[in-house]
Amino acid sequence: MFAGMKVDIYPPARLECLGDWAMDFPRTPYVRFAAVLEGGCWLKVAGEAVVQIRKGDAYILTRGLPYRLYTSDRVSVANGLVLFRGTSSAVVRHGSVGERTVIIGGRFTFGELMSQVLLESLPPFVRIPSGTERDAAILSSCTNLLNQETLDNRVGAILIRHHVAQIMLVQALRAHVESNVEMAGGWLRAMSDPRVSKAMQMLHAAPERTWTVEELARAAGMSRSVFAGRFKELAGVPPLEYLLQVRMRLAAHHLAGKTRSVSSIAFDLGYQSASAFSSSFHRVMGISPKDYRASL
Repeated sequence: MFAGMKVDIYPPARLECLGDWAMDFPRTPYVRFAAVLEGGCWLKVAGEAVVQIRKGDAYILTRGLPYRLYTSDRVSVANGLVLFRGTSSAVVRHGSVGERTVIIGGRFTFGELMSQVLLESLPPFVRIPSGTERDAAILSSCTNLLNQETLDNRVGAILIRHHVAQIMLVQALRAHVESNVEMAGGWLRAMSDPRVSKAMQMLHAAPERTWTVEELARAAGMSRSVFAGRFKELAGVPPLEYLLQVRMRLAAHHLAGKTRSVSSIAFDLGYQSASAFSSSFHRVMGISPKDYRASL
C-alpha cells in the first residue's frame, strides 16, 4: 500500500512521565507519529480541539503545528524539545512520583512533492483509537516491539526501530483512510490501488514528460477507458489533470525559492514557452507565477 511513498524515518524515542505534567513542543517541518503504551493524557494541537488519548491509541500530527501534551493544566509547562535534546538516549524521563504515562513515537519526512500532496489529503491531527478492531492488534504488536527495542538498545536496534516505525505509520494511515468514506476520492485512496499507483509514480517521476492516457493505461495493465475511469474515481480528477496539478505544485515550490527564473521553471516542467506555463499556472493556482512569487 502507498507504493512509491518515500519516507525518511528518524530514530523513535520514548517519553516516560510520572504524576501531573505538561509539555510543549514547537512547530516542526516533520510529520510526527506516536502511540500510548501506558496511562494517558490530553493532546492540544494549535488550532484544534483538545483530545484525550489513552493506552493503545495512536496519533499522527501531519502539519508540524505546535502542540501540548499534558495530564494537568495546573502545573508548569516543560519544554519538550529541550528535554529530548538534553538526553543522549532514546528515553526521556520527566517527573518523580505518581501515575505513569508512556508514549513512544518518531518523526518522519516525505519526498518533497509527496509530502505536500499527502498533507493536503489529511487533517492536521489523525487519531487511531485502540478500539479500531482490525488494526488494533497490528499497532499493538508494533508498539510493543518498538518499545522493547528502544529500551534494550541491542545491536541492530536502530534498524529494527526504523522499519517497525514505518510499518506503524503506514498501518495508521491505512486505518484512517479505510475509516473515512469522505476520503474515497483522495490521493491516499488512489495510491492504495496497485495499478493506479503505478501510473501515479510514473507521473511523479517524470512530470516534465508529455504523457498520454494510453501510455499510463498500458503501464497499469488496463484498457484506456477502464484506467481513465478508475483513476478519476480514486484521485478525483482525470490523469492529465492530475499531471497538471503535480506540475503546478512543483512550480510553486520552485517559485517560493526565488532563485530561478519563470522561464527555466517552465522548461524543466515540459513547457515550450513561459507564456504557456504561466497560463497553466494561473488556471490551477488562480494567480500568475510572478504575482505568486511576489506574494511570498
